Amino acid sequence: MKKRAYKKLIGHYKTQAAIAAAGGVSRTTVTNWKQQINGASAKAAIKLSRDSGIPAEQICEALK
Repeated sequence: MKKRAYKKLIGHYKTQAAIAAAGGVSRTTVTNWKQQINGASAKAAIKLSRDSGIPAEQICEALK
């Protein structure tokens, strides 16, 4: 996940825990997104997109 998308998620949800809850993933997974260890899955990206209005393609690069 690109830093820009992560910043948008933090701007909307305020905490990693809130992102994790909305995306149906663990907080550790969100930390891995922040550190660019791995990216968001399509399933998590779609959940987050529906709630935040951030395009899923920005959250999950595989959807582009």
